[in-house]
Amino acid sequence: MAVKLLLDGATSTGVSAEVWNPRRSEQKAGIFQVDFSAGVGTVTLEGRLNPSFPWETIVTIASTDTEHAAIVTMFPNVQANVTAFTSGVISAAGDSG
Repeated sequence: MAVKLLLDGATSTGVSAEVWNPRRSEQKAGIFQVDFSAGVGTVTLEGRLNPSFPWETIVTIASTDTEHAAIVTMFPNVQANVTAFTSGVISAAGDSG
């Protein structure tokens, strides 16, 4: 298991995680989860194949969603961004399997 804390206690819009280079298994899938800690906001997980490529949205999770976790396709480069924030504290983690 290769769990990585991507966001740790973010409290504003525009907070981005350090780029993560997950070890990918043969299935190339991972798990992404957001903890809104009674807060309100949105987190977007992005990926790219190469550092010179643009970021692509893998999944967006909002505090209003019924599920705060998703099985996602993993990329060699991954980052999480707080794209909306109203209140509380936001953390996010990923596991590349």
